[in-house]
Amino acid sequence: MVSAAVVVSALSVPATAHADTTSPTGGHAAAGAAEVRKAARFAGFDAGPEPSWYDGWRRLSGRLVADVDGVAHGLAGVRVFVEFSANGTNWTRVTSQTTSADGTFDMTTVGTQDGYWRAQYPGTNEYTPAVSGADYVDVKYRTSIQYYNVSPEPVMKGAYVTVAGTLFRYMPAGKPGPGANIHIYFQPSGSSTWTKMAITKTASNGKFSKKFKASKDGTWLARYWGSATYAGSNLPTDYVDVGYRTHIHSYNAAPEPVRKGAYITVKGLLYRYMPAGKPGPGANIHIYFKPKGSSAWTKKAITKTAKNGWFSRKFKASKDGTWLARYWGSGTYIGSNHPSDYVNVR
Repeated sequence: MVSAAVVVSALSVPATAHADTTSPTGGHAAAGAAEVRKAARFAGFDAGPEPSWYDGWRRLSGRLVADVDGVAHGLAGVRVFVEFSANGTNWTRVTSQTTSADGTFDMTTVGTQDGYWRAQYPGTNEYTPAVSGADYVDVKYRTSIQYYNVSPEPVMKGAYVTVAGTLFRYMPAGKPGPGANIHIYFQPSGSSTWTKMAITKTASNGKFSKKFKASKDGTWLARYWGSATYAGSNLPTDYVDVGYRTHIHSYNAAPEPVRKGAYITVKGLLYRYMPAGKPGPGANIHIYFKPKGSSAWTKKAITKTAKNGWFSRKFKASKDGTWLARYWGSGTYIGSNHPSDYVNVR
């Protein structure tokens, strides 16, 4: 529970202006005449959000109505006060507002203390005073998980991913949050269900890290659920692709060196590991070239692997440079390594 004074907004009014809500206010009827006032009441009042962040904005809203012939009518253009009490007994006016045409009011203030909020209408010669029910708000310090990441991305099926981040607490300045329970959840691709995978504690520097064996594509989520003093954190997510590993073996660009205008052949063998290595047929291999002295790669062709996993493509040699091959992967297979070979052209 946070113990601090309530921050009174710029719209607050002195407590000395407080009317007695148990007695009629305003002028008195002439002797011998009966004074009949319409009954005013609050049709609703809310002091959200709950819980509220320390030093954060609080929304105070509701509606003041009067029952006329059994029908509730909004009281327009009258002053409504909002009061605060730490114990539910001693009340202090914090802010006020004139109601709109339908009797509603909607104001904001800043609060730093647990306690009760209510709306109060002093009444007039025509309408009775009214007090809303009290709304208790628990004030907590804000928290946030930052630097959240799940890696590596993508990851090989059966390998491990690391879920990591740092918990910060704001009091009001942000500081690392040590010793806090971080709940980690996983949602497989195509599913709407979250499964709790583990609970891990933050270290003295607020950091947390937990490893999991990757078995399928999906989203990883971390959450600090809060405590009596601290509000629950944001819930960052990170999607990770999981697939079988691939690798290009026996890569070569030949002949080396090569005569200008002659042809060189770029070839290699794609393997897929599930987990045992097997040739990868029917896969698109992207071939790139980077001239000597340049930093830019140019895609020269896309060629498919044969049934035995081999690929081969010929190019006319025009300048010195590096030839690179890459399999970019699929929904099942992770992209390969990207071997390269430098060829002199004479």
